[in-house]
Amino acid sequence: MKKLFFFLLAALLALLLSPGVEFRFGEGNPKQESAFSPFVLPADWKDRLENITGKLVQMPNPAFLADYQVSLENSPKIDLQTYEFTQKELKKQFKKLAQSGVKIRIMIENQKYQQFKNSYKELQKTFSGLQNLEVKSDEHLPTQYLHSKITLMQSGFWIQSSNLTHSTFAKNREHLFRSEAPKVLKSLQTLFDKDRNGDQVLPSDLHPNLVVCNLNCRAVITGLLSGAQESIIIQSQYLTDPQLFELLAQQSEKLKLRAIFSDTEANHSLPDYFGTHQVRLMKKPYVHTKMILIDQKILLLGSMNLSANSLDNNREIGILLLDPHLIAAFLDQFRADWESLNT
Repeated sequence: MKKLFFFLLAALLALLLSPGVEFRFGEGNPKQESAFSPFVLPADWKDRLENITGKLVQMPNPAFLADYQVSLENSPKIDLQTYEFTQKELKKQFKKLAQSGVKIRIMIENQKYQQFKNSYKELQKTFSGLQNLEVKSDEHLPTQYLHSKITLMQSGFWIQSSNLTHSTFAKNREHLFRSEAPKVLKSLQTLFDKDRNGDQVLPSDLHPNLVVCNLNCRAVITGLLSGAQESIIIQSQYLTDPQLFELLAQQSEKLKLRAIFSDTEANHSLPDYFGTHQVRLMKKPYVHTKMILIDQKILLLGSMNLSANSLDNNREIGILLLDPHLIAAFLDQFRADWESLNT
């Protein structure tokens, strides 16, 4: 218990001091927090999951930028919801697409943490005068941060851990998932439209495989971790939420836990608490991904960190994947990262 207390104290201090953790005290933010109540999960929520097929992409991989750009071509419309958009080549492409008649709608956080504070206005300036391109902030949303990362085309979508930045493609460990699953796309489109208009999202709006903060994500992640029977594998930027930490501490005594977090101050106490046989920190590439694999059967990929702010206050979007090929691809990469940290 004493050890747990000191971990929680260290995590709290890291939250307050680390520039990488999304956390905001009163800065005049006009948005209300958590005005929409979290959903109650149905008892059979796991049984409702579908096998969504698609493509899993791992970063860093600068060459993949061209593939991502190709995926945007030939769609008459593009909807983008993201925390950050600074990648120069993508900005040029979006401008050309809008000039060619493609209808583009962008939702982006406008009160970012520290170094990104003015990027919303910069994006507005970059795309000013383009009739087919709209840049809208998240001021009207009852969330603290718009931290989700999705790209919607007419016949497909991306759900990702990554922003549209240079670091995404060149420096960070990230994961992106591309699919053409029509029912998931329809659900994501409804979510985007309701967020854009400030309308309340209903449980019936969400496909069973979608995990959305601050609506069902804490319940889903808690259910995944508590329901694990054999193993929990995590690769994520942060673990600072006290409830999830305590749950992982309990589960680590019963089953196999392997977790890789970013080598940042917020996580420095984790290897001491769990031991390096269960938790390791990675400096390069920088861990910005957010992945949870349960019993090598259910894989969560999304934008949510394992922090209270992310789960309870932000808009975050993830997807649950059951495809053994996608799970195997993630496992291969995770094992390589894990072994590279074997000291």
